[in-house]
Amino acid sequence: MMMSLPGASRAGNITITLSGAVAFVDDDPDLVPVLGPQSIQLDVKAVGRRGVPWSLTLEALSNLQSGPDVIPISAISWTAAPNPPYMDGTLSISLPTLVGSGLTHEQSMVILSFWMQNSWAYDAGNYSATALFTLAAP
Repeated sequence: MMMSLPGASRAGNITITLSGAVAFVDDDPDLVPVLGPQSIQLDVKAVGRRGVPWSLTLEALSNLQSGPDVIPISAISWTAAPNPPYMDGTLSISLPTLVGSGLTHEQSMVILSFWMQNSWAYDAGNYSATALFTLAAP
């Protein structure tokens, strides 16, 4: 049995599919001050009742870490294509950064190209961090 309430709105189904990974190579900061690009592709699908807003955010869950060594996650930024509806940004662990938004009943593909500021201040190591994409609609 299905029941609907007057005035209730449902966005329907929203999905995001990620293809790719980001891995920067070690290089001389004097010769390569910015590492990248490292690109990933996202397929964003928001179906259901037309016109319900959706948003896509990205938030790092930590700084880049290699044992006790840390590189601030804010050293990593991205460019987005197509721009708009997607936008460029910088990773943050303090709050989610808006990557894009739109209305339901559409599907789009976005390429995010990540860049990292290179520095002699970074200690050598295998650094890693996790970031969380969130696709939401009311």
